[in-house]
Amino acid sequence: MDQIAASHITLPDLLIWGVAIFLFFRLRTLPPNSATCRLVAALCGCMVVAIVAVILLADNLSSIGVMELAMIAIWLCIGLSRWNDARSKSTLASDLL
Repeated sequence: MDQIAASHITLPDLLIWGVAIFLFFRLRTLPPNSATCRLVAALCGCMVVAIVAVILLADNLSSIGVMELAMIAIWLCIGLSRWNDARSKSTLASDLL
C-alpha cells in the first residue's frame, strides 16, 4: 500500500486506474439494461466498497494515496449514477410505448 500515489507511477497505480477507467467507460458504452452492464455496475459497486475498506484499514497509506483512491471512488459513483439515470430513462421510455 505504500506504493500507491508515490512520486512515480507504480504498478498498483496503473492497475487501479486501468480497472476504474475500463469500468467507467464500459458503463457508458454498454446498453443500460443489458446483463453485461449490470455486471459491470456490480463490479463498480464492489470496487467502491473495496476502496473504502482500503482507506479505512490501510496503516501506511499516505494522504495523497487516500486522495487518489477517494477520487477513483467518486468517479465510479458518478458513473453508477449516470448509468442508473440512463437505465431508468430507458425503462421509462419502454414502459410508455
